[in-house]
Amino acid sequence: MVAPWCDSDRKDRSGREYRCYVGNLPWSADDRTLMDAFADFGPVSSEIAWTHETGRSRGFGFVYFEDGDSLDDAIEVMAGQVIGGRTIAVLLAGRPGLRPSSGGSARRRLQDYYLVLY
Repeated sequence: MVAPWCDSDRKDRSGREYRCYVGNLPWSADDRTLMDAFADFGPVSSEIAWTHETGRSRGFGFVYFEDGDSLDDAIEVMAGQVIGGRTIAVLLAGRPGLRPSSGGSARRRLQDYYLVLY
């Protein structure tokens, strides 16, 4: 199963990807909105997650960069900025298809996640 925001045309998924997750986007945001907001950091592409049923934005998306320095700068500067009247969250995105194990409680997995961050 392919996620609706997954770019199936990308040829090489084995290499390092430099992408960030952008959350709390307004419903009106589209790919161009993200590209324009992150233009100072040289984004390569962007994707908004959409629902198949309604065709409406899910309120988050991803921005891809050419290198890690651009990605790091974008995360540092853009986290907490306002797009369309909403304060966005900008985080380092994991690789598609890789998810943490489902063993244990959700609370325990969240605690483990924060231990890794700090």
